[in-house]
Amino acid sequence: MMDSVIDFLQYKDNAENCVGVAGGGNRNFNTLYNHTARDIAKGLDVPVVFEFEFNGTDKDVENFKKVVNEVEAKQPGRN
Repeated sequence: MMDSVIDFLQYKDNAENCVGVAGGGNRNFNTLYNHTARDIAKGLDVPVVFEFEFNGTDKDVENFKKVVNEVEAKQPGRN
């Protein structure tokens, strides 16, 4: 999965358009929980905007949609 994400980010100006990263993981991995999402965010100098465990819950989906709307509203040229 990581290779596909990196390939996507390296394509044209995709990385320049990335304003945040979301990631899912297993909290049993302690400090490695969402390590990949955090690493990608650090490399792109953008925040981790949302984290969820495993596949997430319906509440996670609801909260993620709110976060996406908030991030989008902060982008230049958006009302």
